[in-house]
Amino acid sequence: MKKITLIVLLALSWQVSARTFETSDFKRNELKIDVAWLIFEPAMKVEYERFLNKSSSFGAVGFLGFSSADDNLFEQQLLGTYRLYFGKNPMQGFFFEGHLGVTSGVYQHRLSDGFWSETEDRSYTAFGFGIALGWKWCIPKQGIVFDLFYGGGRLIHNDAGFYPRFGFCLGKRF
Repeated sequence: MKKITLIVLLALSWQVSARTFETSDFKRNELKIDVAWLIFEPAMKVEYERFLNKSSSFGAVGFLGFSSADDNLFEQQLLGTYRLYFGKNPMQGFFFEGHLGVTSGVYQHRLSDGFWSETEDRSYTAFGFGIALGWKWCIPKQGIVFDLFYGGGRLIHNDAGFYPRFGFCLGKRF
């Protein structure tokens, strides 16, 4: 386990210290809205991404659910992301993402003493971490980007468990 952790940390530090942009014609920022959450759930997810070099970036994700707590897996979420890109073209193609964040919501806690059973809603705020895999397309002249990704994460909380990380984002590179 220690060897795997060391290898991952070395790879990440190599990517962060990799060459920077030689020219200033690359746009380093992206602002995206996740249309999958808008269509399938009454929720809004906004993502910001800042490129460190042609193959890696840091980002922030904000999620806000608009429906009742019973309908959502979580109500609010704030994530910090790090992505590594493996495509032929700079800042697009296949990517691997690691993320850390804070999630809050409501879960149902079951109370039982053997004869009777009932559930009660309990609110939580928990830290979490996870991964995602995806693909990014870009139309460079217009600066329009499309992200398609899927993954998940684990909350460090006894009863909250797993959370999904998926989406189809549309945005603008500037």
